[in-house]
Amino acid sequence: SVKLEYSSFKTSQEKEFNKLSERHMHVQLQLDNLRLENEKLLESKACLQDSYDNLQEIMKFEIDQLSRNLQNFKKENETLKSDLNNLMELLEAEKERNNKLSLQFEEDKENSSKPWYTVVNVELTSS
Repeated sequence: SVKLEYSSFKTSQEKEFNKLSERHMHVQLQLDNLRLENEKLLESKACLQDSYDNLQEIMKFEIDQLSRNLQNFKKENETLKSDLNNLMELLEAEKERNNKLSLQFEEDKENSSKPWYTVVNVELTSS
């Protein structure tokens, strides 16, 4: 009876050991899968960090370039404003000149409508 009990105990222990061994292997497999997944995630993270760093460098370069372009456009705009003001002053001066010429023309026209000849009385004396 002790042998039978021992045999039964041994069988139950072996079954328990096999179950635990199976569970241990299963857990080990899950752990390996998690490590592999973690490795992949770390690689992805490193790749994303590199991409992010590259994009930051590109954005910094583009922002610098756009800032320079903006400064150039502002300078060009100021130059164009100055040129426009100068042209407006020239236009005003030309308008004044045209007005003076028009007035002069009107005066000349009025003067030319008067007879251009005058009768001169000359006495002829014979000697």
